[in-house]
Order: sequence, then C-alpha cells, then structure tokens
Amino acid sequence: MEILSGDRKDNSPRGRIATVGMFDGVHLGHRHLLRSLIDEGAKRGLTPMAATFTAHPLKVISSSRPTPPAITTLPERLLLLESTGIAECLLLDFDRRLMSLSARDFLRMLRDGYDVRAFITGFNNRFGSDTSLTFHDYQIIATEEGIELIQASEFSPGRHDSVISSSAIRSLISTHGNVEEAAMMLGRPYSLSGTVVHGNALGRTIGFPTANLNPDSPDKVIPLKGVYACQAILPGNTADVLPAMVNIGERPTFNDSRGLSIEAHIIGLHSDIYDQPLTLHFLKRLRDERRFSSPQALKEQLIIDSDQTIAFNKKNL
Repeated sequence: MEILSGDRKDNSPRGRIATVGMFDGVHLGHRHLLRSLIDEGAKRGLTPMAATFTAHPLKVISSSRPTPPAITTLPERLLLLESTGIAECLLLDFDRRLMSLSARDFLRMLRDGYDVRAFITGFNNRFGSDTSLTFHDYQIIATEEGIELIQASEFSPGRHDSVISSSAIRSLISTHGNVEEAAMMLGRPYSLSGTVVHGNALGRTIGFPTANLNPDSPDKVIPLKGVYACQAILPGNTADVLPAMVNIGERPTFNDSRGLSIEAHIIGLHSDIYDQPLTLHFLKRLRDERRFSSPQALKEQLIIDSDQTIAFNKKNL
C-alpha cells in the first residue's frame, strides 16, 4: 500500500476512487466499506484510495469534549488498512483549514489534488463542514463537480442487531470488559502492545511471575479492570505465541500503591524479557479484580485462572 501525503498533490494516470474516515479499529463495518471501494474501483478501472486522519478530529473540533481513546494507533491502523487490499492511503492532518472545508470543497480538493473521479460513502457517513446535507445533496454536488458519488450498502453482521461502530467497540472494551464481543466486531482480538518494564516482583513471590506492560501509546483503550485470558506475542518472534493470564488493576491483595498496572503471567515463559516489546491479544475477561484474604488464597485462584487461560488459548488456536 502506498502512503500519500495530504500536503502534496499526486495525480494518477488511472484516476482514483476514494473514501474517507477515521477507520479507528478497521472493524468489520470499515472492511465492508473498503471492500466496496475496491470492487467499485475495479469496475471503473480506478485506483482505490482511503483517506484517513493522522489524529482524531475531536482534538480540533472541540476542546470541551474529550478525545476518545484509540482502538488502534496510527501504525496499527495503516497495517490493518493495508491488509484489506486497498492500493493507496491518503494521510490528512485534520486542522482548522480542513475542518472548515464544505463537502463541495472537500470533493474539489480530492479531484484537483489526487485525480479522484469517484467517491464512495458509508451507509450513514457524513463529510464536510455542512453536516446537515443528505446523500441526495451530496449527489448533486458531486455531479456538478464531475465526480461520481456511490453509497455503499449497509453492513449487516448477520448475527445480532448490534450496530458495529468504533464507539461501541470502545465501550465494550473499557466499560464492560467484553473483549469477546469486541473481537467479533473487529474481526480479531483487541490488542495492546508495549514494552516490558520492571515491577515490584510480587507475583514471583507466589509462583506467578509477571511481565509488566507499559503501552506504546497513552491514548489506547485500556480494558476494564479485571483478569483476562490472553495470547502473548513474544519479542523478536511473532510466530511464538503463548497463553497469558493478564491482570489489569491495582493489586489490592498486596496493598500496592503504584496505581493501575497491566501484568501478564506468560505461561510457558522461563526467561526475563525486561525492556523487550510485547503484544497481548485479549480473548476473554475471566473475573473482577478483588482483594484476597492472603497471598495463598490469591495463588489458589490464580491456578484456576491459569487453567481457564490455557483452555481459552486452545479454543482460539
């Protein structure tokens, strides 16, 4: 996939068909739209290009509304977009100038700067500063600007009535800890990547040493506090996947005051991986974090958690 910059024009001998979105998570709904982009481009002999933003538009649009945490970092998003098969991705910095563009001006910018001849919208998507426009309005504007406007069909997951959206996925992960449902909407498990840092080695004292994960990005969604069955992708070898029992919380049994931590007991790992990269794929939330009467009582529960983690990993192989 070729990355195009929003600060330079780049015409194509074939012409382009484009769509635009934040695409946070590149979930199944996004993938449906991007498949439509590729298919419609193939029919017309146009290069499929997805335009996306380097940062969330709310950082510019509103100072009073908090920017939602990200399901994917920008590098993760680009890798996932590439996996859909689109040929090009246009990276746009969402600034005051871009925010002020009307739908007509935005289409003109794509036409004049990137030779966009067709534009595809999601079923309920809006673009441009004039957000009250309907799809019919967009059609009139696009026709006047010499661009074919196409509306993608509505995506139906075929298994429930839930609407698949980035905001719904964030809520499932951070508010409910329902990483299984989030994975169904994403088409893959939710993941956190980061570096293993030194902790206070409390887990080692009861036979459950942990790798403490410092996430690469402070902006990513952190799952609800609790214990999770995960898969651990070990440093230097993406093919080396081990079961990991992960606790997100504040270690109440040990009266630890370091604040929130992400601790992974990686089953089958017998070496230190301090200062090394680690990725965790979240499979299922096993239970709430809670205070135990003693370290021994905690150890007995961790044995149960470990057995469940191994079972869920076998299920997801």
